[in-house]
Amino acid sequence: VGPLGAGAVVGAVVVCIPVLLTYLFVSSSSRPDVPFVEAARGSLHPASLLTAVVGDLYGALDPHVHYWGPSSFAWKPNQLWLAQNMSQLYFGALPILLILTIGIARGMLWTREIRAFALAAVVFLLYALGAFTPVFRAMYEVLPGVNLFRRPADATFLLGGMLAILGGYLVHRWVSGAVPLVSPRQRLIEAAVIIAAFGVAIAVAVGEARFAEAWQPIIKAAGWTVSALFCLRLLEPLARRNTALCVSAAAALVTADLAANNGPNESTALPVGNYDILNRNCRNETIRLLKNLLREPAESPRRDRVELVGLGFEWPNAPLVHGFDHMLGYNPLRLDVITDAVGAGDTIALPDQREFTPLFPSYRSMLADMLGLRLIATGVPIQQIDRRLGPGDLRLIARTKDGYIYENARAMPRTLFVSSWQRADFAALVRTGQWPAFDPGKTVLLEDEADASALPPAGQAPAERPARVRMTHYENTVVEIEVVSDRAGFVILNDVWHPWWRAAVDGKESPILKANVLFRAVVVPAGRHTVRFEFKPLTGAIAELADRVLRANE
Repeated sequence: VGPLGAGAVVGAVVVCIPVLLTYLFVSSSSRPDVPFVEAARGSLHPASLLTAVVGDLYGALDPHVHYWGPSSFAWKPNQLWLAQNMSQLYFGALPILLILTIGIARGMLWTREIRAFALAAVVFLLYALGAFTPVFRAMYEVLPGVNLFRRPADATFLLGGMLAILGGYLVHRWVSGAVPLVSPRQRLIEAAVIIAAFGVAIAVAVGEARFAEAWQPIIKAAGWTVSALFCLRLLEPLARRNTALCVSAAAALVTADLAANNGPNESTALPVGNYDILNRNCRNETIRLLKNLLREPAESPRRDRVELVGLGFEWPNAPLVHGFDHMLGYNPLRLDVITDAVGAGDTIALPDQREFTPLFPSYRSMLADMLGLRLIATGVPIQQIDRRLGPGDLRLIARTKDGYIYENARAMPRTLFVSSWQRADFAALVRTGQWPAFDPGKTVLLEDEADASALPPAGQAPAERPARVRMTHYENTVVEIEVVSDRAGFVILNDVWHPWWRAAVDGKESPILKANVLFRAVVVPAGRHTVRFEFKPLTGAIAELADRVLRANE
């Protein structure tokens, strides 16, 4: 109790800040919680447990077999939302043989020194099975945090860790001669357990009319099980003579077994050449052309965005490697304002995954321009993705082996200065997509007028001489902008507003206003000034939490 209590206290101290940040982020995200029905679709099907005995039962490793296991078209695909690699549980014939026999049949997993790991494995298994057991509903309703996760099957990562520990423990007990003797009848029961597992695998294959594809993996798995049985017969006497040789023999068998039955496959390890675009020095013509088109002189106010749509699953996050800004990378969790305004889903790997919204109805839209979306690379002609585009809305500037590259010549700079403002209802704008009459190059829309006395006069005319704006520094957490203007106004940074950002004008803290629905604006007086934006998650999170507590008390 003492060590566990100390560990719990230290663990709570270590995780409290990350948990606080995660909680606050999730509450304003596109998934503040996951409905039970959606979470249930991420459950591990009980038939997937057969892969712990027959690793390639459903053809996941064989490129010549169309995968037919749970979550495929053969198993009601609308019932489950899992990729085929999420249903693979194989971790070796030797450990599963011991777990099913001396572990479960003889009760050795209930030994005091390993009992906690066995109980943890049971809990993780019940959680992974999700909606296929009544336990998950109780977990979802009662345990804090469960309703934040959309895929119970991901618990198989933890389950695999526990099973590895249990398997190792049982090997230790076996080779050290610490396994209780049992009657021949008990041995027959243990053999029947193994035979029954193979029998169920055969029955499933026959029932799904897939025995022609499954018989070879079943025979192969039976061979590895027999090999594991012979290995166990040799390990105990070998351990008495040479411990190192005993350990090496067991490790060699399991290594060969996993290499043959849980090795690279189409879900886990495609050829490295398929992902050349994720190499910083790749020779891909599309990536190289985009990087050349995006080059800007030092301190330019521009930092144009790119969208890569319908090019494949690995493309949306390639810009993270190459250092340019992509509109919608692969990300299943986003700020809800981005999802609502821009139409961001998990990914846009396929052309039909690009969703538009009232505020972003087309690549030819005011929000696309304000975002600085200048280049769009597509795997198909862009009219197949955006049917609202008219002739001349975008210009086709290149055709590569990957697809098409278009340019939006109206894309605005990342940062600019405006001298006028007007009020707008941002929620209504997102809902209807109806912008008021305004020029975003001269006027900024603001939602909060609480400190209107500190703002420049609304509707004032631009200065005779245009303001000069330079972006002197840009990185993930710090942006610095220099502005020179004859009159007071707003420095606008067309990056997404979030309460954890802080701003300072000439070193003096200044509030960041939410501008034009999504972006950031800071009031600056006339003259030459430096505006610094800095992301401070801890300071911002504490202030946000305090504000929530204050409002709750009111």
